[in-house]
Amino acid sequence: MSRKRPAKPSRQDSTHISWGIEQLARADGKVWHEVLRPTILDTVQAPAKTNENIHQLDLSIQDMVTEYRRHRLPVEVISMGHWSVHQRNAVAFASCLVGHRAERLMQIGDLAANALICLEAGAVLPAAASARSALELSAMCHYLQRKLSGVWGRVHGDGEQIRQEVLGADMNLWKTLTRVRVGSDIIDSGVPEEWPRPVHVNDALRTIKKGGGLLAQETSATYARLCDAVHPSQGAQGAMWRLSEEGQQGPHRLLLHPKKSQTTSKVDIVAAVNISSQLVAEFARFLWWVAVDVSLAFRFKNVALNRSLGLPIGGALGAPCVCASGFSFRLCTHPRPSH
Repeated sequence: MSRKRPAKPSRQDSTHISWGIEQLARADGKVWHEVLRPTILDTVQAPAKTNENIHQLDLSIQDMVTEYRRHRLPVEVISMGHWSVHQRNAVAFASCLVGHRAERLMQIGDLAANALICLEAGAVLPAAASARSALELSAMCHYLQRKLSGVWGRVHGDGEQIRQEVLGADMNLWKTLTRVRVGSDIIDSGVPEEWPRPVHVNDALRTIKKGGGLLAQETSATYARLCDAVHPSQGAQGAMWRLSEEGQQGPHRLLLHPKKSQTTSKVDIVAAVNISSQLVAEFARFLWWVAVDVSLAFRFKNVALNRSLGLPIGGALGAPCVCASGFSFRLCTHPRPSH
């Protein structure tokens, strides 16, 4: 009987090294929760769960870093602009999935790294701006995953149904992918009027909210406070000051000390990196799972183009399955990735 073993993350080419992922992995041997703990705890009325969130930070980051390194990233991608959506085929569809997976891991990795590096240096405002952007991108990941999950849960493992979904006349999957990935409100002379409009970030955040539970509560509250922190409002001003340690008997005074600010926005920055790292890692696993289904349904060959596109390609029956389940290809049922 084949024994399940954890899949080994693959090496990335030098052209695929992400600045953010490398920074998050910390070459100095330190861990983020130890580096940031003194800064985070030096806040006014730190929330009760602050210690727990700080400790969770390294686990969330490691999950994202591991997922980034798990599969070889694409060297190129097939464009899915409006001009080519009608010339669809399975390779283009899988290329979009794999390419989008790489994009989101790198984008959120860069933003999360910038947020933590700025926070470590005492620059709260740029840290809050990066953390908010990471949270917005991760909300878009969650939105697309929810949109695709219903369809793929129904057709998973059924080659004929997968082929119908990918090449079907209604193009629903193509439209959803195109809108989330390349939708834009900026229409100039070089872009056709029919270009798909984007999904608004508030719609993506509402999708998380509808799911309920702790994730919905934390995401909504964290995002609202980060918006306050980067807008010209109380949150942004609070990032500039700390309580005076002198004159306790006199009028309440604040010291202008941006690097030693006691704003609770620091706690929200850590929370946003935690949430976005977890969501993008789950999203990346989901997209790869769908891409494997497509590859097997259409029997992708191990040819130069498919390798360059970074597509999952089945191997020998006794080899580890390309879906990264840990089972051999012969015995693997390509289970849905766990949360």
